[in-house]
Amino acid sequence: MLHHKRYVASSRTQTSGMQAFDCLRYAMWTLAASVCSQFQYVQDALYVQAKTSLEALELNMDDDSGHTRQAQAWLLLSMYELKRVSFRKGWISAGRAFRFIQLMKLHEIDMPDGMNDAHDNVDVKNSQLTWVEVEERRKTFWIAYCLDRLVNLQNRFPFTISDHAVSSVPSSEKSYRLMSSHRS
Repeated sequence: MLHHKRYVASSRTQTSGMQAFDCLRYAMWTLAASVCSQFQYVQDALYVQAKTSLEALELNMDDDSGHTRQAQAWLLLSMYELKRVSFRKGWISAGRAFRFIQLMKLHEIDMPDGMNDAHDNVDVKNSQLTWVEVEERRKTFWIAYCLDRLVNLQNRFPFTISDHAVSSVPSSEKSYRLMSSHRS
């Protein structure tokens, strides 16, 4: 769901003032440390930092910026929790990601004009978002959708994300990796 070049470029230029990106970075490091034997000794500390940062960000949230990064961080953290901590914590974290995704209306990214509430969601066609940013949002939605389906089918829970709400399909992974962050 993350565009590699964009993420690396952001990590080089971000300052500590970008709280949502810092949360995403800690969530990435947590998940990475959990699968690399040489870094497993720091995974607990990274996990605590990621979770604490995300919760603090929610408490201090006063605008709509950074929600994509926040949703991505919650998704990554939920995957870690489902795998390493507990099902309950992982599912609650996934729920937070699902709510951010629903608030951003990522399921409506490709909905035809006139079919959605124009004042409630981002008008992707007329926005300043690059193709890569839009695609990152699509892929974030689809990661959440797949996680919702996987966990709910496995546990016989009702789905959180309705099939009727889906109006987007992500591009191929090859196209996504090859695209730079320029608008197209």
